[in-house]
Amino acid sequence: MDPPCRARYYEGFEYLMRELGGKPHWAKNFETTGKEIEEMYGERLQEWRKIRNEHDPEGMFVGEWHRRHVMGEGRD
Repeated sequence: MDPPCRARYYEGFEYLMRELGGKPHWAKNFETTGKEIEEMYGERLQEWRKIRNEHDPEGMFVGEWHRRHVMGEGRD
């Protein structure tokens, strides 16, 4: 079970990581937007998407959060 302070803990953790220049672990589904991810990774994200698409063209290993925030399909 998640403790009642879970949301506050992650809020503080994300704030600190941003302040320190950290990037979210994509498997953790942090409260970041696709625009913020684009800014964090810049051209490297485009390069990663190209390689990822070559190896998984059907998107079998891409979840909904990743489609929306990392793959650029949701543009939030």
